[in-house]
Amino acid sequence: PLYYCEDFLTEEECDAIVRLVHASAPHSLGHANQAKLRIDIDANDTFLAPAEASVLRAVERRIAALTGVPGHCGEMPWAVHFTPAAAREGEENAREQPEDRMTLGLHVDTNNCRLKRWVTFIIYLHTTEPELGGHTVFPLALKCGSDEPKGQKFRKLHNAASLLTSSSVHHTGQASNPLLAEDVHEASRLLLAHAERIAAAAAGPGQGRM
Repeated sequence: PLYYCEDFLTEEECDAIVRLVHASAPHSLGHANQAKLRIDIDANDTFLAPAEASVLRAVERRIAALTGVPGHCGEMPWAVHFTPAAAREGEENAREQPEDRMTLGLHVDTNNCRLKRWVTFIIYLHTTEPELGGHTVFPLALKCGSDEPKGQKFRKLHNAASLLTSSSVHHTGQASNPLLAEDVHEASRLLLAHAERIAAAAAGPGQGRM
């Protein structure tokens, strides 16, 4: 199941985490030619100021209260992902087109290849306008309690995802391998196109949302 929560973090907490990440980054964030960047953060790191560690521990307590599971050493480290905007020229091209919203591809697996991973928290630290992208998209998700669609369109999407996973393709970026069969390439294109349409109709990421 997927759960959506407004204001899971306050504006001040989001800003504090962003400042922490900027201080930890190996170079200035926001460079036009920069690739996607991941920075791990840990409330127990000795380089953190007491106020910074306090913010992270407050978030940890909130997550533990929501899940009913205290934090433990078997968890993946917390990470902040920075995705830079694509470089564009001219005001008319300043906003992404719908087909540009999935430029980083799409994960096909449901648990990032970790069989015992049962819950993931994704929290937005910035608000972006819908047309600028940044969405988290679940192309095959269904509303709680609804029956699985039986239409041809859904079957094609489901079969496309099954084909990719059975071909050991866990991300659509891997499907660009020229050694893979054409039906694998087509399955990847089909899922990406569907995800782009979802993103085009969705609300943009909002600061503090989980």
